[in-house]
Amino acid sequence: MAPLSTDSAPNAFEGLGGRPAFPADLPIAHISNISHQKILDGDVDEISKVIKSARDIGFFRVDLRESEIGQKFLAAANNMFALAEETFNLPAETKLADSFLKHGDTLLGYKGLGASVVDKEGTRDNNEQYWIGCGDIEGKGHSRAVYNEVINSKMDQLQEFIDLGKIVTDRFLLIFSAILGLGPESPEYLPKLHSHSNNSGSHVRLLKCPPKPENAVVSLQPHTDWGTLTVLFNVLGGLQIYIPENLAGPGEEAGWKYIKPEPGMALFNLGDAFVKWSDGELKSAIHRVSNPPGDQAKWTRYSLAYFTRPDHDVPLKPLGRKAVPSDAATEYPTFKEWAVRRAMAGRSDGFKKGDWEKGQGTETVMSAQARVAV
Repeated sequence: MAPLSTDSAPNAFEGLGGRPAFPADLPIAHISNISHQKILDGDVDEISKVIKSARDIGFFRVDLRESEIGQKFLAAANNMFALAEETFNLPAETKLADSFLKHGDTLLGYKGLGASVVDKEGTRDNNEQYWIGCGDIEGKGHSRAVYNEVINSKMDQLQEFIDLGKIVTDRFLLIFSAILGLGPESPEYLPKLHSHSNNSGSHVRLLKCPPKPENAVVSLQPHTDWGTLTVLFNVLGGLQIYIPENLAGPGEEAGWKYIKPEPGMALFNLGDAFVKWSDGELKSAIHRVSNPPGDQAKWTRYSLAYFTRPDHDVPLKPLGRKAVPSDAATEYPTFKEWAVRRAMAGRSDGFKKGDWEKGQGTETVMSAQARVAV
């Protein structure tokens, strides 16, 4: 086994694995830990915790260590971390040939350091990302995205990861379908609105944030996620969620709070689609990535995400018990229209005054507070 370095990719089972500990004196967000096995068992109390989290803040952790499928998902995540390390170590010209900016509006491929902004002043970000479409992995047709030979050589591992991701997230889509009053017979039943085709925005995201000066704050801009459900794996701190005044605990202030990573767990958060479909009942909280805290700041921060997103032509409108007859006369954006608007507003090339506001998600009031909070 290669010795651990400050640039090594993490292990989803082990957590820190020799990396510096998360500081004990930082303000952290208190979010629920959900047992994946209990969800599979249909445990009513555990399902209630998921629903409460979705209505309050839209974030919860899922402990994957107790279920067989969860353990397989963690193992597949480790393969993705290894892929990220190998891919991001490729020469810059190889990665830039895969740039998402060169291949139409697929929003897939490579995003280089500084290609997006983190504030209304146009400050450039500090991360590299690869977005790999589930439709491209499935091989049922191909988007216009281009991927390097390292990624192409690992399509079997990518296939395993997205297959497990879909199994895990579909179980949660059943819970949220029930909240909206959507049964299996409905054409709007949530699992039916999500595929791994090239008519879908679902994808795997690899992310790398290199160490940076202590006075630098944000690596990834404050945002709500665009789609349905995000499953995130990471071991170093840095992810922060904005807690508004109405959700701050006794004696706590509103503001940015760290989410402490836990070994063997994945972080789940709801995206804009759920806010639209539930007419605001379910939440998509604004979050950002800052410098890892304390001694962790000296280490490269990798994260891995499986993004469940609706098919491109699915409208973002109230569904099920939230739908009203007058909706028929209202024009709603499709998911593809929503995603393109948000992605293009955050580009650093050609950034101009007013673009920052165009990239807002669904939490308008919370976004306004969070985007001025330090």
